[in-house]
Amino acid sequence: MVNVVLGYVFLKERLNTVQLLAVIVAAAGTVYLGWYLGRPPWIAITLAVSFGIYGLLRKRLPVGPMLGLLWEVALMLVPAMIYLLWLSAQSELQFTHQSLGVDLLLIGSSVITVLPLIWFNMAAQKLPLSILGFFQYISPSISFLIAVFLFNEQFTSGHAVAFSCIWLGLALVSIEPFQRARRRLRG
Repeated sequence: MVNVVLGYVFLKERLNTVQLLAVIVAAAGTVYLGWYLGRPPWIAITLAVSFGIYGLLRKRLPVGPMLGLLWEVALMLVPAMIYLLWLSAQSELQFTHQSLGVDLLLIGSSVITVLPLIWFNMAAQKLPLSILGFFQYISPSISFLIAVFLFNEQFTSGHAVAFSCIWLGLALVSIEPFQRARRRLRG
């Protein structure tokens, strides 16, 4: 929803009736969950706003995905290393204080992290921000399903309403692009 608003405000992207309905349904589900829980989901809101701004910047900057990611990593390398060294000095439960195997797995996991960032950067340049925003529901939905089905976290009626509204909105916003692609294949 943050990406949809950013796309509308900064990129002058327009929403058709179905997309507007999708945004309203997804927003209603999110607002309902906040009301149901009795407090706004601040962590989710912070993540959505920060990643939405990141997506907007990646879309607007005339830099390719690989070069842009190289600059992002280069800019964050020194602060990240300082933070890791500070954490390492604070506790023995940090990086370099476990086994070499664990440290190598952590270093190797960077590939798993960087590939989705590259793909996101490529998509951010090609897709409207409003569509990109709806695709960002996929990862939290997977995390939610893992939490409920693998870790047995509570699934309340509030969660059911929010989850249903968000995925109904995602389905609604997906209808038109699929129909357009289908028409293109036929004609």
